[in-house]
Amino acid sequence: MGADRGLLQTAARAVAGFGVLALLLSGCTDDPEPIISTTPTFAETTSPTPSASASPTPSPSPSATALTEAEVLAQIPEDARNESLAGAVNFAAFALVESQAIVFTRNSVLFEAIASSECEFCEARLETLDAMLAADETANGDDLVVLTESALGGPQADGTWVIDVPVTVPQVDVLSATGEVTRTIEPAQYNARVLLRPTDLAWELSEVSAEAA
Repeated sequence: MGADRGLLQTAARAVAGFGVLALLLSGCTDDPEPIISTTPTFAETTSPTPSASASPTPSPSPSATALTEAEVLAQIPEDARNESLAGAVNFAAFALVESQAIVFTRNSVLFEAIASSECEFCEARLETLDAMLAADETANGDDLVVLTESALGGPQADGTWVIDVPVTVPQVDVLSATGEVTRTIEPAQYNARVLLRPTDLAWELSEVSAEAA
C-alpha cells in the first residue's frame, strides 16, 4: 500500500481548478489491482444525492466554527458510515461530491471535518476555495456524478481502503464579483482513486488522485 499512497500523492500539489478533479493526475497504469475486484451491491441509489454536499448556506467565512462530531455524522449518509465495501464506496462518493461542492457553497467546514490533515488533494481544494474567496468569485454548476455502480476497491494491508470509481464532472462556470462569467470548465470524465481510513466516526478522506477517462 505504500506504493499506492505514493502514486496517489504524485501530483496532489498541482493547483485544483474550479470543478476539475483531474488537475490532480497520477499515472495509474502501473497500479496494482484492488484487493476486491467485484462490483458491490447497493440497496439504495448508486450515486450520491444532493444532500451529500449539504454544507451550510453559501457565503459564510471559511473560518466558521468547526462542526461537532454529531453534526458531521448527521451529514454523512447512513450507508456511508459502515466499514464495508459498500460503506467505503458510498463515503468516497460523498467526499468527492463535497470536494466539489465547497466552491459552490463557499463553505468548507464539512469537507475539512472529513479530510485528513495530510491529504494533499484536500489541501489543494481548500487553496482553490481561498483563491476564489480572495477574488470574490463564485462558481455555478451541478454536483459531481460518481458512478458508484462501477466502483472497485477494498481494504489494504495497512488498514486503509482504496476505491477506484469513475467520475463525471459537469460544466462549471466561474463568475466575477459583478456576475460576469470569466471562464468555463467544460464537462469531462475521470477515473478517480480514493484512499480512505476508517475512524470511530465513519471514514477519513486520506487522498485522491484521478486520470482522464
